[in-house]
Order: sequence, then structure tokens, then C-alpha cells
Amino acid sequence: NTLKARAAAAGLTPSNLLLTAYAEVLGTWARSDDFTLNLTVGDRRPLHPEVAGMLGVFTNLTPMEIRGACRGSFRARAHAQQQQLARDLDHRALSGVEVQRLLAQRAGDPRAGLLPVVFTSVIGEAQVDLPDEIEVVHSITQTPQTWLDHKVYELDGGLGIDWDAPVGLFPEGLLGTMLAAFVALLDELAASDAAWEASDRSLVPAAQRALISSVNSTAGPLPADLLHEPVFAAAQAHPEATAVIGEDYTLSFGELAHRSLALSHRLQAILGPADQLVAIVMEKSCEQIVAALAVLETGRTFLPISAGQPDQRIRTILRQAGARIALTQQRLRGRAWQDQVTLLE
Repeated sequence: NTLKARAAAAGLTPSNLLLTAYAEVLGTWARSDDFTLNLTVGDRRPLHPEVAGMLGVFTNLTPMEIRGACRGSFRARAHAQQQQLARDLDHRALSGVEVQRLLAQRAGDPRAGLLPVVFTSVIGEAQVDLPDEIEVVHSITQTPQTWLDHKVYELDGGLGIDWDAPVGLFPEGLLGTMLAAFVALLDELAASDAAWEASDRSLVPAAQRALISSVNSTAGPLPADLLHEPVFAAAQAHPEATAVIGEDYTLSFGELAHRSLALSHRLQAILGPADQLVAIVMEKSCEQIVAALAVLETGRTFLPISAGQPDQRIRTILRQAGARIALTQQRLRGRAWQDQVTLLE
């Protein structure tokens, strides 16, 4: 009743208040807070003279666009979504099922038409009062292609909430966390005016926020070295230590540094001021490591390209990158892309 009163004071229907809260929960855990919900709408329009006398659930689906489910104040979002729903309902003669079918046809993929997250509200509709000796202990709906069906209804003067979902689609504990966040948000909205105006609220549980914060706490001293400098420092300190292990060879730090510096001198002789990067077109090998260190020692950037790609693709990458010089392996001599660069083996 408190939520109903607050919704009325804000010029909202109770269903729209709950829809806005649901969208905020979804936006918190979804990849984006822009998405489309599927709304079930009772639609007993007089399409035929005998419809009024028929028994049955006359339910239609209405796709509803949600924009910025977690951005701005709750009050502003709720009003925007209520206006959006009013406009969408004017077009319900084209059912949501037809919309989904058309989306799938246009994309050429049945999955493109899926709108699997549903909101169902029967608040304000006639409710069945069960005898006192009967208690509902379990209920479930199972609808093909529905991942999460959120139903709200009035129950004994309070609010009833059901979430039906195939649990195998969701990480363990996620649905429970989301439902608890939904209930907590409703409690906030019922108890506080500030909750309606807050624009920086996080529904993620405090323990999870603390975990995320600790994982992302990467503050510390930053090294001043360039990427290749520690390798040459290691060669000075222990040149005999093994640096690279291949299938049929090993390179010590001393040998690695010697080869890299020798190649960097060859590069310096042909590099011009405009050569900001050097391509490395090779198969996986120790030569790749020598080449990368040599390019870095000249103060340039290396552009790694797998030699296993088609020649035309390599040509395109070299041209778009503006690479004039490429390092490659002797066994790759004669490839078609090599006529557009200065080649070093």
C-alpha cells in the first residue's frame, strides 16, 4: 500500500513503478542498460462479436524499449517509461510475436528475434481469494524461449513476486542476488524520497563491490623501463642463462641480446624519420623475439603479422599501417606481399 501511495503521488501506476525497478535490476547485471523487455498485456478487444463471451486468457506480447535503465533519477526514468509504454500500446495490433518473427527474418537468424526477458503485472485485476486452509507452496510457469519471467500481483493486501527461469541459464546464485536487489530497491522506494531522486545508486551487494574494488586495486610503483630494457639488463647480469627455448634450439640471454643488437644496427641503416613502425611477418619462432627486441631498440613500434595469413590480407595490413620495412624469415622468400616493402631476413 505504501508503494501504491507513492506511485500515485508521483503520477505513476503501480505496475510502472515495478517495471522501472525491474529494468534497473536488469541493467545492473546486463551487458548494457539499453535493452528490450517483453511485456504481457491482457488484450480482449472486440475483434469478433463473440469474444466478450469467451473464457480464456487473452494475452498479447508488447516489446518495450528500455533506455538508460540505470542512468538518471528513478522518478525521471519511471515517467519516461510510462510514456513509452502508452505509445507502444497504441501499436499492439501488431503483436510482439509478429515483431520477433520479423526481426528474425530480417537478420536471417532465429535467435535475433528472441526477446526472452518478460514482465507480467496483474496488479489492479481481480484476484482469487483462496480458502484459509489452502496455501500455495509452489507455482511455476514454463514458456518456451523465455529466460526470465517476472510476475507481480497483489497477495493478501501485499505484493506478490514470482521469478520463473531455467536456472541452468544463469550462474549459480545470480538470480537470488538480483531478486534480493529488486526487493531491497522496492523497500528503499517505499521508505525514502531520496531513493526516487538518487542518480548514482548501485544495486550490487556491498560484499561484491568490495571484492571488485580489491581486484581492481592495482595502485603501485610503475616501472620506468621501456619494454625491452629489462631483457638487455638481464643479458648484462647473467648472459649464460637460458632466455628462449624452442623445439630444436635454445638461446641464452647473451646470444639473444647479441642477435637483437646486430639486427637493430642493420635496421638503423635503412630507417628514415617517417618510419614509425616496422612490420614483423614471421611464423612462430625465436626470430620473432629477436626481431621485436631489435625494433624496440631502434625506438620504433613493431607490427606483428602472422605469415600464415593470405598474401592479399598481409598486403592490406601493410598498406593500411604504412609499413615500409618488414622483417621476415628466409624460408618465406618469394611471397607476393614482399614487393611492396623493403625486406630484411
